Amino acid sequence: MLASASTGLMNSVLEKLSSLMADESTKLVGVHKQLRFLHHELSSMRGALEDVADMEDLTNETKVWRNEVTELAYDTEDCIDDFRHRVESPHDGQGLMCRAARLLKTLMARYQISRKIEELRTRVQEASDRRTSLVGIDAPKEEVIKLLTKVDDASPQELRVVSIVGFGGLGKTTLANEVYRNLRLSFSCKAIISVSQRPDMMSLLNSLFSKVSGQGANHANDLQGLIDNLREYLQGKRYFLVVDDLWDASAWEIIKCAFPESHCGSRVLTTTRIERVAVASCNYQLKFVYRMKPLGDHHSRQLFLRRVFGSADTCPEPFEGLQEKILQKCGGLPLAIITIASLLASQPTRSIEQWKFVLNSLRHNLGLDPTLEGMRQTLNLSYTHLPHPLKACILYIGMYPEDYEIQRDDLVVQCVAEGFISGVDGREAVEVAGSYLNELVNRSMIIQHVKYGARGDRIIYRVHDMVLDLILSKSTEENFLCAVENLQAISTRQRQYKARRLSLQFQDRSLVESAGRISLPHVRSLIIFGWPHGSLELLELKFIRALYIERATNELDLTLISKLFQLRCLCVRGNYKRLQLPEEIIGLQHLEAVIILSDLSNVPRDIVSLPALLYLQFPPAASYPIGIGNMKCLHTLRSF
Repeated sequence: MLASASTGLMNSVLEKLSSLMADESTKLVGVHKQLRFLHHELSSMRGALEDVADMEDLTNETKVWRNEVTELAYDTEDCIDDFRHRVESPHDGQGLMCRAARLLKTLMARYQISRKIEELRTRVQEASDRRTSLVGIDAPKEEVIKLLTKVDDASPQELRVVSIVGFGGLGKTTLANEVYRNLRLSFSCKAIISVSQRPDMMSLLNSLFSKVSGQGANHANDLQGLIDNLREYLQGKRYFLVVDDLWDASAWEIIKCAFPESHCGSRVLTTTRIERVAVASCNYQLKFVYRMKPLGDHHSRQLFLRRVFGSADTCPEPFEGLQEKILQKCGGLPLAIITIASLLASQPTRSIEQWKFVLNSLRHNLGLDPTLEGMRQTLNLSYTHLPHPLKACILYIGMYPEDYEIQRDDLVVQCVAEGFISGVDGREAVEVAGSYLNELVNRSMIIQHVKYGARGDRIIYRVHDMVLDLILSKSTEENFLCAVENLQAISTRQRQYKARRLSLQFQDRSLVESAGRISLPHVRSLIIFGWPHGSLELLELKFIRALYIERATNELDLTLISKLFQLRCLCVRGNYKRLQLPEEIIGLQHLEAVIILSDLSNVPRDIVSLPALLYLQFPPAASYPIGIGNMKCLHTLRSF
């Protein structure tokens, strides 16, 4: 009965979507592409719901997915019905004022449905990806869960570490996340952290403390102090931690010091590409190492067909032979399959010539040679087929460190400030940027998550480390950006490349202290992680457009930004005891976005007079100046 109701509801929604796509009123808000996407994805989900209806024993994951899709269908139908009602409801009077009021009402309704459909597209994409990416994961998931939970008679309650090992693109992180989702409710403390190739251990363990405790950042002054605080907090608690993307045994040796050897049945799950790191993290107990394998033919076919055609059961006859050859070259690597399938699915029309071109572009079987170069070639194919504005957006992600959670709003305003994106057909540039990022998600170039919180939901992006490797390679090749880990390297790199975008990712802050004044007059975008100084006096930033600072020293004086007359975007994140902005910033006539997420000493009183300001976000406790209602261009106001 439930399944029948769900499929009946989906039929109704699909009919209404088809009707809305034919409606002239939606052409004014530029949502036809999103509507087509919703129709395509929900159609494929209808088929999956029908398959589910015939199953007797459903897994918990399938039940959750089914209910999620049903809620999506209800919300989509409510959105369409509300729009129809507001646009088509009768209006009294024919006078000038009545007509003006009717026009304003319908314009507002059209603008709001545009925003709502963007949100629905995000949710549909996540539901679709969740169903697609979990193909073939059930058996590995059960094996890893068994390794974690099977009782050891000799030491049933001792801390146990299990490691997932396999080459890049096999889906280790996806598997670890699914195991975490299944087991987390059995533990009082739980968290997932990503380590990456060059981890900042202070930042990493600070993040871990915040996640397990639910408290703000830890204020230990050194690494040992932070480790001691973590051990003290976890002592006597039953915890489950996922340590994702380990690259080096030495990093593990530091991280494991924070885990007390309590007899509470605690568990740690690690992922790595390197066999010796996996063995070391399991304390050399080989029985707790799980080695990932490529997908078999059946699951590879399912994953590919679902992404390209929306169904795991059908492939049009002309494409059958080409599909088999493409899958053979993908070698069972989920990342390769998803990347190629997303490329083919993104094409406006489907043709034999396209498929042959993709097949011929894949030079060898990735399963037989799972090297970084082979996978890079596959990802490069998707990059090559991106429209030019999307290439600029994906390259800009190289400004962020590996495994970084990139805030959607930050990325949108930075790309707009750089001039990569402008308004189209009456749509604001920030809206166009959002649609471009949705397209990158749809093409599987970036991964999107929603983080739910008391102050609202946040969309964040991450990239697979292989995608980031491609981005950095392309950025160097095209002289797009420069990422360095100390100030001494800037002068040499900048003389050599003169990159217009600079990312400072400090690991050893003592190297910053000894640096002299650095002239960066040509830099347009600057992102700083781990700045230890109280101001930006060391840096000469004459033509800077976008400035992003995170994890600076406890006190940060930014009064000098009032001289950066080309500044378009300012973003500051982190917990600062004192953060000071200029008292007046009226000289920043081009400033379009201000995002400050830290306690502020002051809010510039003339910020309300900035003529180009589109996006404004201060911390919730900030006091906004009088006159904010007079701002002419303001598009978004958050945390008000």
